[in-house]
Amino acid sequence: MAVRVPVSDLSCVITMLSGHLPDSMAVYSPVVLVSRGLSGYDVFVDRLSTITAVLVIPDHVASHSSDHEKSVFIFTVPDTDIQSLLNTSGLLKHDHITFNVVWKETYDKVRDILSQRGVSPYTEVLSSGSDVYYTENVPDVPTLPDGFSTRSLVPTDYELIISGVEYRNANYVKSVKRILAVGTVSVGVEEVKSGELVAWSLQQIYGYLGMTFVRPEFRNKGLGKYVTASLARQMIDNNGFCMAAIGGLNSISINMHIKLGFKQMNRLFYSGLFRAKQSTSYATAAIMSCS
Repeated sequence: MAVRVPVSDLSCVITMLSGHLPDSMAVYSPVVLVSRGLSGYDVFVDRLSTITAVLVIPDHVASHSSDHEKSVFIFTVPDTDIQSLLNTSGLLKHDHITFNVVWKETYDKVRDILSQRGVSPYTEVLSSGSDVYYTENVPDVPTLPDGFSTRSLVPTDYELIISGVEYRNANYVKSVKRILAVGTVSVGVEEVKSGELVAWSLQQIYGYLGMTFVRPEFRNKGLGKYVTASLARQMIDNNGFCMAAIGGLNSISINMHIKLGFKQMNRLFYSGLFRAKQSTSYATAAIMSCS
């Protein structure tokens, strides 16, 4: 079954997920953000006694809002049966389901369940796998060049931030303004003369370093290395490690992260979009406290 955990009782879920870091980061991070006030998500577990699976899905309001991302996050310990969790959480009432940053082993389970004929008739519209780079240490953060200053990003930076990334139309990018408002860590660099934001990086909703960008006219000054190293240091201070997902064709970013001490993990994570072939109805999840 699925048990919905109230925001006031998420500490037990956070404790469970923290025991499985770094593998659980993509679920640990959104659950922590929800506990800080990030709206629009319901958090489900498979049981309260010994939690072995956590599912984070858009709540009823968010699932019907065009302004809210439709991201779904799931973490399971090995050999966990997640069919009942998916069925009774209400997730399979959604017409579209977007799983983000799921380790391949779990993603394969999800795909098998969602493609079962007559039980959960979904079609996998698209999927993609990415490499993950990991570090528990970075060398000294480079010195910021003269003429620049640094600050944290704020929600009003949103439009500029998303203008700089190729995947600006990705559904989860809609979360950026809201996660900045509840305290996700970030680094921005301003040109002192103009006061304009010229480089940035932030910890994304799923906990990985990303959305790093330097405006073209300010490149080759070490600003990309600065924001990456500075943010990685903050993330290591908070959690003991930093993770970054980098597409295999982005050799410039890969080389920069490797020079900063990142190493490629021997696992892939997947994201995928599923579309319902027809509407379905499932049982209502229980709502309980795990305190």
